[in-house]
Amino acid sequence: MLNTRPSMPSLLVLYARPLWPRLVLLLLLVTAGSGLELAGPHLVRSVIDGALSGAPVGGLLLTATLFLAVGLANVALSAGTTFLGADVGWRATNRLRADLLRNTLEQPLAFHDERTPGELIERIDSDPAALFRFLSGFLISVLGNALVLVDLSKGAYVTDADGQVRAVER
Repeated sequence: MLNTRPSMPSLLVLYARPLWPRLVLLLLLVTAGSGLELAGPHLVRSVIDGALSGAPVGGLLLTATLFLAVGLANVALSAGTTFLGADVGWRATNRLRADLLRNTLEQPLAFHDERTPGELIERIDSDPAALFRFLSGFLISVLGNALVLVDLSKGAYVTDADGQVRAVER
């Protein structure tokens, strides 16, 4: 008997393709949020370096205000990412639920006699819900943290007092 089950990548493409504009926006939000996470420490460093070198207080206050604005923007982006991730997850899993229900209703009566209603409800509703939790939470966290890690690995360089950039020696 031939295996007619589609592969996981093809299922992902099937249910994600109609949502591609939202997925692109989600990717942009995750990338921007990762960038803002990294901007905060650089701004703090700038304030500390400026204070130690005797920079004017007005410039330090401006940088500190920018730090607060970056923090607020990061919170807003995080909320937007969470909302959009949940929206994409619900839309994709609701399409999956509809397809599963359609497939279940098209089965012969013998199929329904062999399975309990609870088993069918579990397959149609609970399994996609687990997929939703995975897609909307874990995947976004992994992607965001991977972006931060890549950017932090670039930060393994320091700037000398004369402005020269060199690799950190361990």
